[in-house]
Amino acid sequence: MKLRLLLILFLCAQAFAQAQDTAYAHNILYTLSSKKFHGRGFYKNGELKAAKFIAKKIKTINLKPLSKNYLQPLNTSANIIKKTKITINNNAITPGASFVPHSTNSSNTLTINKLEWGTNAVFISSTDQTNEALIIQKSKCQPQIVIIDTCTHPKKINAFTIILKLNPENTKNVVIMTTHDFNANISGFQAQYNIYEIAYNHLPPTLQKPQTWNSLELSTKSITRPFTINNVMGLIPGQNTDSTIIVCAHYDHLGQMGKSIIFYGANDNACGIAMLLDLAKHYSTNKPNYNMLFIAFGGEEAGLLGSEYYTKNPLIPLSKTKFVLNLDLVGTGQVGATVVNATIFPNYFKTLDSINNQFHFIPALHKRGKAKNSDHHYFTEANIPSFFIYFEGTRSAYHDVFDTPQSLPLTHFELGKNLFINFLNNLP
Repeated sequence: MKLRLLLILFLCAQAFAQAQDTAYAHNILYTLSSKKFHGRGFYKNGELKAAKFIAKKIKTINLKPLSKNYLQPLNTSANIIKKTKITINNNAITPGASFVPHSTNSSNTLTINKLEWGTNAVFISSTDQTNEALIIQKSKCQPQIVIIDTCTHPKKINAFTIILKLNPENTKNVVIMTTHDFNANISGFQAQYNIYEIAYNHLPPTLQKPQTWNSLELSTKSITRPFTINNVMGLIPGQNTDSTIIVCAHYDHLGQMGKSIIFYGANDNACGIAMLLDLAKHYSTNKPNYNMLFIAFGGEEAGLLGSEYYTKNPLIPLSKTKFVLNLDLVGTGQVGATVVNATIFPNYFKTLDSINNQFHFIPALHKRGKAKNSDHHYFTEANIPSFFIYFEGTRSAYHDVFDTPQSLPLTHFELGKNLFINFLNNLP
């Protein structure tokens, strides 16, 4: 009876500790996704405010600074969108929900009172994607606008592969027709074009066929100026101090457009930072086998700037970096998780998969090869074993105003954390 009571008390204590950890992570997630940080972009220094907030949290957890204030600064320039508007057939559509502008180097306005298809406007269907000659022919008429459909082809296509076939001397304005899954970024890709993405499923039914549009107005007001962004980091010394494991996640997001349009970035990637700080909190009271360096990278959305800078200016030699675990998009998990670089580092994936099969933390782990899609990339290029693990589930909000903490299920957040702890403690 006494043994049974002790067991019950132990399980209750575990449950209480787990609830406390979950509450801690939730607080981080909701705080970073709040209006206070302006979408953690360059608008009103939202990214800098987020960096300072994370630095305070790292200090509270008692991680060791590698610089005087936990920050590694780097200089860049960025484009801030002050205002944007699209009007189709005299109907204004909603920015952030129905459309997003891509980063451009200057303000621009285009007004076409009468769309004439094949003359001042060109529509490139997704079935045209492999016909380079046809795309070139269509753009030769020097249209004022090129509209690219990416939705009706059996396979999802990358509109930028089509944009690269266009002649910027013939057209300056491009609209990408997509679904709710925006690919908008702030990196200024192909800045010689003014690029907008419009989501079919967030348009009124009468506007869902571009070929029926008869008028179009696009406008963006933006400014470009220099910024300092920061990587935020802290160290936990391990039992073996000759090697270091890096756990990283980016904290920046797309920011804000004007006064009211905020990209909250809960899943991308406030949730990853919540996981990172939760893991740091765990290892601050559970001495790891190796040094653990926790890095919150800045500038990921602007082109992996923070992680590229760190790999060129490491505060711990890269030769002493044993492994890198990059956390991005970890707010779901009902379907499972995908492991980028799983096929590149099969022994590490074997360990991860074996742990997951034993304890059933995540429904399934899916293998993927190399991809330059998050902050693991430059470590991989430096021949450091690196995984980027992102969760998969029923949510689909991405790079739009719907990526809020309230809509994030977090069904496998705590389970994912336990998977990562077990994996990091048993690295080959």
